[in-house]
Order: sequence, then C-alpha cells, then structure tokens
Amino acid sequence: MEEKKFSGLERRRFIRVAASAPVKFRLVEEKDRKKFSETYNATLKDISINALCMEISGLEKDIWERIKGGDNIIEVEVSLPGVEGSIKASGESLRLSQERGVLYYVGVIFTSISTEDREKLVGFIQKRLAERR
Repeated sequence: MEEKKFSGLERRRFIRVAASAPVKFRLVEEKDRKKFSETYNATLKDISINALCMEISGLEKDIWERIKGGDNIIEVEVSLPGVEGSIKASGESLRLSQERGVLYYVGVIFTSISTEDREKLVGFIQKRLAERR
C-alpha cells in the first residue's frame, strides 16, 4: 500500500488543537532505556492524538543538542485543562526550531501512549473542536 503524501492544509494525518498547558519531559537513551536527563518544564503549544509541540524556555545547550541528535526517546507528561490526571507518552523529536537563542520548539510524535491516556486525549481534542463551532 502506498503511503499518502500530505501537503498544505492536509499535510498532517490528525487534527491539532491549540492548547496551553504545563508539560514535563525528560530524555531517555533509546537503546537501553536508561534515563540520562533530569525532568524539564515546558509549555504545550498544540496537540493531536499522535503528537504535540512544546515550547521550552532557557534549555541547556547539551540537552538541546541531544534532542536535535534524534537518538533519544522523549518522555512527556501533560496536564491538560479539564482532564483528570496527566497524560503520559513517549516519542521521538519530529520538528525543531529555536528563536532568539532562548525559546525552543520541539515537536514530539508519540511512539507509546496507553489506551486510557489516548482516550483522554481524544476527549480533550473533541471538546476543543466542538468549542470552535
């Protein structure tokens, strides 16, 4: 089966919704799942059922370099407004950008998320989309 190419407004497979919420993340070495970074704080910018984008202020340069290297798993914990408990997932860095040397934007595509947390995420996204109408 040929993979569909996405472009323009339809380049993403899943709808993202804007949301501002606290995110905690850390890096894990991919091959042996050894944690090697402390937990860092970020702010959620947008989220879909398979990915998120977070804004990080004042990140240490070596951690930024590790994220850019792409050889690490990023574990995230997001506290979404109106959702009981936090949503935990792990994934890979997908898109990266840096502004003015102090703000970093990291897109994370989920490679692992529990069924329960995915259901919470779907409910949150559906509610946000209904609010737009």
